[in-house]
Amino acid sequence: RDLAGLRAAIEAAGDLPNQGIHLKVVQEAEEVREVLEEQERVRKLINNALKNRDVNALRAAVTAAEDIGLPGTELEEARALIREIEEEKRVLETIKEAIEARSLDMINDALDRAATLGIETTKEIKQAKVLKERLEEEGRVMAALNDA
Repeated sequence: RDLAGLRAAIEAAGDLPNQGIHLKVVQEAEEVREVLEEQERVRKLINNALKNRDVNALRAAVTAAEDIGLPGTELEEARALIREIEEEKRVLETIKEAIEARSLDMINDALDRAATLGIETTKEIKQAKVLKERLEEEGRVMAALNDA
């Protein structure tokens, strides 16, 4: 429904006696206006949370959208972004564990997962890449020493 048009119609009803509040159609229009305004408010919450990639704000917005039965794609977009951010956090945690373990295999796996998600510029990724190079160099040196 068109919120602006509905507001204009309700305002026009203000010219009626008692602002038309005694008419069922005006009462129903007021109720619809309230629902549409709440949907608009929740959409703004979702859009701001999507823009800021704020998981807590996304969760709150998703809850609000579910509570009012918000139609449209915004709700699924918010849910998808929550899942994406949570996966990114898991990958970064795995990278931290791989760095602590100084495991080249773990680092390679974690960096591959990060690349798949498009995570490339965090400090953890940079640390993992530096450690990967060091571990590879250590491996080459160890192999050369063993061959000698």
